[in-house]
Amino acid sequence: MIILALPIVLFSCKSTKLVNKGEHLLVKNNIVYDSIVNDVTKVSGVESQVKHIPNRRILGTIRFHLSVYNVASKKRNHPKNEKNKVRKYLREHVGEAPILVDSQLVQSSAKNIQDYLISKGYFDATVQPEYIYKRKKAKVKYHIKTNHVYHYDSIQYYIPDEDFANLFKTKYKSIVGPGAAVNFDVLNIERSKFTDFAKNKGYFYFKKDYITYELDTNQVSHKAVIKTAIVNRPEEGKQIKCFTNSIHFIIDGKESFSTNDDSVRVNGILYTRNGYNLNPNILEKYCFIELNKPYSTNNITKTYSGLSSLNLFEFIDIKNVPNAIDSSKLDVIINLST
Repeated sequence: MIILALPIVLFSCKSTKLVNKGEHLLVKNNIVYDSIVNDVTKVSGVESQVKHIPNRRILGTIRFHLSVYNVASKKRNHPKNEKNKVRKYLREHVGEAPILVDSQLVQSSAKNIQDYLISKGYFDATVQPEYIYKRKKAKVKYHIKTNHVYHYDSIQYYIPDEDFANLFKTKYKSIVGPGAAVNFDVLNIERSKFTDFAKNKGYFYFKKDYITYELDTNQVSHKAVIKTAIVNRPEEGKQIKCFTNSIHFIIDGKESFSTNDDSVRVNGILYTRNGYNLNPNILEKYCFIELNKPYSTNNITKTYSGLSSLNLFEFIDIKNVPNAIDSSKLDVIINLST
């Protein structure tokens, strides 16, 4: 009987039981597009920008967690709520306090939506929230005017390092081109993509922070000129291409360039085995890092995978240490724990 009675108690309890006069329980958010331009019916991802959301529902309609919170709370006697362990447990571990309309959170959500639309190229987008009250409940409508999406008219590059600029222009294929819609997410992907490209061409020190974008927009034509700058390293005044100077395998050992009686050099690669009887040719076969060749993150990853495939080592650590005399040379230390 108690089990059967519990749902009756829950659903008979008003959802606004704990809502005071002048307050309103947030029950729904709606995204409304007031003006449609360029056949845009909606912009994917807008809904997730609303952070002020109502209490959870189960089965699409029932606010179970809010009901539990209400049942476990005495509106007029807060001390009893704290003393009663069952009520306290239900409120803190099962229930959910009523989500009341907060104008600051609504405005913050509207700003989130607008910033998101701007990041998708809708620079003239506006968002206006509307409150719809009914007794102690409220709905919030976010009215959106997307207006025109901006497209890239042309792309300009500023790369002061001539060698690096030549590499970029002849070997790199950009995912950003004239005619495409402006999209900040794509620009971030482009930064990561070019950073990976540079690091696989030997530029060990290259960072995403060296790439900056500047947009010059024309509100009449809804076009944007994008200016891409790839600046030099502050320390060197240019980008440095790095090469592998040495490779040192250390099995069950500490980082060190020192050798002992158990060390052997094969094809220019130093192996310190510390008593572990392993043929150096096996390690060399799965080492894709090459002496006197440009640094490459892909080769580092392939070496990790190759050595892991042997199933001989519990831990693999590959470090590229800049040479103390020449920073364009990298000394590679590969620590292997059996």
